Amino acid sequence: MKLANIIYSLKHRIFIQEFKIWFGRQTGIRFFPYYLMEEGSIPVKDSGPDPEGFEVCLIDSGDLQYPDQFGTSVHLETWRKRIEKGDLCIALRKSGQVAAYCWADTREFNFRPETFQLEEGDAYLYDAYTEVAFRGLGLAPYMRKQSYMKLNEMGYHRFYSVSDYFNTPTHRFKKKLNARIVRFVLRISLRNKKELCHVVIRDYSKRKKMDQS
Repeated sequence: MKLANIIYSLKHRIFIQEFKIWFGRQTGIRFFPYYLMEEGSIPVKDSGPDPEGFEVCLIDSGDLQYPDQFGTSVHLETWRKRIEKGDLCIALRKSGQVAAYCWADTREFNFRPETFQLEEGDAYLYDAYTEVAFRGLGLAPYMRKQSYMKLNEMGYHRFYSVSDYFNTPTHRFKKKLNARIVRFVLRISLRNKKELCHVVIRDYSKRKKMDQS
């Protein structure tokens, strides 16, 4: 790992996550413990003033004709295929630049090898990202709340997502949004995508059902 990456990961409390990624690149063994989360079921309380000057929009195929508005994280061909498939991209735009975005699949939860068909009114939120130039502005929780609102308008009210077990900042902002853990899963795979292990360590949904009975 480069020194700059170590300093950045320590500053943002994601060192173990970054080390895990580095280890996977070096050895070809990818170790990924994660939480399957449910979001949107509990209303989010007002957490203070929102960032100013951002426009909420849905990205469509026409927007891809103007690549200058996107940062280096965006692979236009991948985005085009997602839009053609019917996935939704909610974005924050400021001064003509896409600052942050989040994707939503309204048909299935698809975090391989785990997949399942979504019920009506559900959506799988994935590939959320804030461009480097716009970090430090508190956009992650704001982006999420705006995604909820936009999807609510379209008839979607319950959301699933995946959170890396070692990603402390993600856990922090999802806690503010009243997200709850559905299950804790361990996934180990090789560079060639062969799955060595995919096991549910703890199923919190079963415990919730027991508590309710």
